[in-house]
Amino acid sequence: MDLKSTDPRDYEASPHGIAAMPKEFPAGSRIPSHVHGRAQLIYATSGVMEVTTADGLWLLPPQRALRMPAGIA
Repeated sequence: MDLKSTDPRDYEASPHGIAAMPKEFPAGSRIPSHVHGRAQLIYATSGVMEVTTADGLWLLPPQRALRMPAGIA
């Protein structure tokens, strides 16, 4: 089995233009506010994901994504 890291720090310094890091979260999971050094494309394959920043709140159903710029909490 080829296991990939799920630690975002392993992807921050990737020399590639795009790095993918899939994760699974149980329903009701909450992630504390945080910042990444590179932009992210946040995408839910099932369920609905709520993403909150100082500028707003987005609800992401399946088949929708949100681009989060680097440096935004």
